[in-house]
Amino acid sequence: MKLGIIGGMGPLATAELFKRIVCRTDAAKDQQHLNVLINNNTDIPDRTAYVLGDGVDPTPELIKTAQSLEKMGADFLAMPCNTAHVFYKAIQHKVQIPIINMIDETCKLITNNFPDGTGVGILATDGTISSKVYHEALFRYGHKSHSLDANCQQYIMDVIYNIKAGKIPKSQEKFQSCVNQLFSQGVKPVILGCTELSILKEHFNLQYPFIDPLDVLTMSILNYAKIDIKPINR
Repeated sequence: MKLGIIGGMGPLATAELFKRIVCRTDAAKDQQHLNVLINNNTDIPDRTAYVLGDGVDPTPELIKTAQSLEKMGADFLAMPCNTAHVFYKAIQHKVQIPIINMIDETCKLITNNFPDGTGVGILATDGTISSKVYHEALFRYGHKSHSLDANCQQYIMDVIYNIKAGKIPKSQEKFQSCVNQLFSQGVKPVILGCTELSILKEHFNLQYPFIDPLDVLTMSILNYAKIDIKPINR
């Protein structure tokens, strides 16, 4: 089975997904790993800018990328970008192969591990927050959503775009202060709803109660492809 990754959003997040797929595969030789095609299409316009009404529609490039991977023989697709899932239905409609929905898979995992009505915090781009793609999915699964105030939301946006520029924060203090704002509202899990925040998780070694959709996507990909998964403690 062959995976196609709709990449370039951003390139580091794309590389991180591929790395996690390889690292979580329980393989003794090259041939036991998943066959992966990556289209690191950096021509895809900024998703957040478009959602907020100040950018070019990324849908045509997203569809073109998905179709190119399908033509190259991909059996299924994945997008390591949370905000891009705003356009999920439009892309899925234009290809004949399934796209794993990272948002939906993340909400399923939360539902399987937390009771109905659990408050879930969302750290994400302004585009993801504004589109309510996570809020609506969590609501369908019976969970309440919580977002940051304007000051902390701006900080998270700055962190995300700094990581895109190769600048990872050295201090965790401000990040933790913003997360504590969610915890004070009785929130249990907090979704790292941007793949740049998945990279921050590795840098800061963030543990429970953070839910990393890139980890969820990794496991969903391996399960879908029926690839043996390496135990986490191995």
